[in-house]
Amino acid sequence: MTAREKRPCLHPRVQHEHGTRLAYALDRCRCLPCSAANSAYEGARARAKAYGRPTTTWVDAGPARVHVEQLQAAGLGWKRVAAVAGVHGSAVSRLIYGRKRENGKQEPPPRRIKGDVARALLAVPIPAPDQLLGGAKVDGTGTRRRLQALVAIGYPLSRLAGRLGMEPGNFSRVIAADVVVASTHRAVAALYDELWDQPQHAGCGATRARRRAEHEGWPPPAAWDDDTIDDPAAGPHLDDDDQDVVDELVLDRIAEGAWTPVRGATAHAAVHLLAERGISAAETADRLSLDERQVQRLRARTTPPRPRAVPSTGRSAA
Repeated sequence: MTAREKRPCLHPRVQHEHGTRLAYALDRCRCLPCSAANSAYEGARARAKAYGRPTTTWVDAGPARVHVEQLQAAGLGWKRVAAVAGVHGSAVSRLIYGRKRENGKQEPPPRRIKGDVARALLAVPIPAPDQLLGGAKVDGTGTRRRLQALVAIGYPLSRLAGRLGMEPGNFSRVIAADVVVASTHRAVAALYDELWDQPQHAGCGATRARRRAEHEGWPPPAAWDDDTIDDPAAGPHLDDDDQDVVDELVLDRIAEGAWTPVRGATAHAAVHLLAERGISAAETADRLSLDERQVQRLRARTTPPRPRAVPSTGRSAA
């Protein structure tokens, strides 16, 4: 057999690889690798059709397109998305931008795509905020809560802005923003980790900051857990909001020295119980299967919930 000449790809957005059916079909390349790839595809398609199996499953392209756009907003280019998903780059490019035909006419993005391509794209996870490029946009809930919590323990906005290298005028928008860039999210999270347990008491600036937080209803750091502060659906743990029933039997076992995992109001009461007995935060965390920082925050809540007996379901004596 004589080697056939390769035909170059003329598509500006993607470069189809030789040895694939895409180069055979879209670039009309008839080199031996492209012809072999097309023959293999057609053979598999013919066998599937002969056995009554569907050759291709097509699905709505909308969900996959939205997901890829979210990945792009998070800082991943479409070529990187294609590589992570294990699909050809032209499939992703066409999904987002459409394609330009040889006659110069621009086709819009498709309404349907192959099911296996859609599943592969939807399986690519959106990176966490600490993995994103600095300019990527993320939900501002955690940033807003952290800044408000620092104000609640005496840090004026002007001082926080200075620590973050921002202008006070621009900073006032950050504390109310629904969306922030990833670099701001990371900077605020690092500052919060540094200052959350160092409340400011002296100076009129601290007093004004506390009064503003009280007026606005901004909870302090002790009201938030690390695993929920970024969750828009989560709420703060306020002293007057601890209405969970405290299990007195569990508290009795903890008082006797048992190592018992606890949550909710029972955890709050147990942390204060062990603190009154001089147990360190580290040992308290081990005994109750909690994070040590969570123990410190529960200790910072001055009023533990009062134990209440669990209501009995039995009938009372006549």
